[in-house]
Amino acid sequence: MLFSILVPLYNTEKYITECLQSVLTQDMDDYELIIINDGSIDNSGVIADNYAKKDKRIKVIHQKNRGIFHTRRIAVEKASGKFVIFLDADDTLKTNTLSRLRDELQTDDLDMILYKWERFYESGKKKVSNNLFAHNTVFEGDSKKYLYEKILKGSSLNSMCLKVIKRTCFDLVEIKTFPSITMGDDLVHTLSPLTNAKRVKYLGEAFYNYRIHEKSMSSVFNPVIHQNNKFIYELLKRYLVKWDMDSTIYKTLLYQRYLKSTASFILLSKSKIKGKEREYVNSLKEVRNDEIFKEAYDYIRGLPVLYKIAILVIKKLNHNIILGIKPVITRFKIFI
Repeated sequence: MLFSILVPLYNTEKYITECLQSVLTQDMDDYELIIINDGSIDNSGVIADNYAKKDKRIKVIHQKNRGIFHTRRIAVEKASGKFVIFLDADDTLKTNTLSRLRDELQTDDLDMILYKWERFYESGKKKVSNNLFAHNTVFEGDSKKYLYEKILKGSSLNSMCLKVIKRTCFDLVEIKTFPSITMGDDLVHTLSPLTNAKRVKYLGEAFYNYRIHEKSMSSVFNPVIHQNNKFIYELLKRYLVKWDMDSTIYKTLLYQRYLKSTASFILLSKSKIKGKEREYVNSLKEVRNDEIFKEAYDYIRGLPVLYKIAILVIKKLNHNIILGIKPVITRFKIFI
């Protein structure tokens, strides 16, 4: 079997039919479709079961709610295909995606393919993501450092939904040792397969339709994100050694990545703090007292202006002032 298409499912009864139909109407059938129902309390699981009764390629696994991080790991463990593709339950694949990816895999000896997305809004508006590299670029050997550097500089390579990955590239033993992640789970799941893949190809084509709706446009402040951010910093620090990139220039990029994540989490994100004011102030204090933040602050000069201002605000201003600034930023969507 060539592909395992993995769909984590949680309370998306409004969209799951469209998602599944985008797979079932592909022009090839050398795949299995595994749906992990992560404790949905709406009709999502029932809809998935009904599809499985009609098509032997579909498997549905029901579990108590564990969150997207563990659900994706379980999905990979259950997969049988040579390659895995992740598909979120409110998104869709473009027509003929599987046959295009199959052709690329048959032409080149590849362990991973990276590709683009197209955002689509309920208003009908669409937007295709920018090219990250030249179309058809292949990374192997020393050239893979361009991919690792892109990871250190931002989130453009994080999404698990924009990759087809050889299943044997995953290090599931390592993933099992990690704590539950609520921010950055895509990056954490990306690191081992990207590191283990010998040949990675970038296609400047959009195969994935990413839905933007009200739920994806709003969020509530989550105080555990700071601990997630610290965990990801320490994890990337270990991976710098694996990548043979444990030098000053890349450590600087890692510090700056940590600062940008902190700036986004505390100030520039779209998350709302109403009802979470105490947790928000406690997180501010925790960040300011954190040794990683103190070390990283020395590298503030290399940040883009907006991030630099945000970090200065976080470090210098009174908690109550920041508490007043944050809702304004959220309301007027002055975020990254």
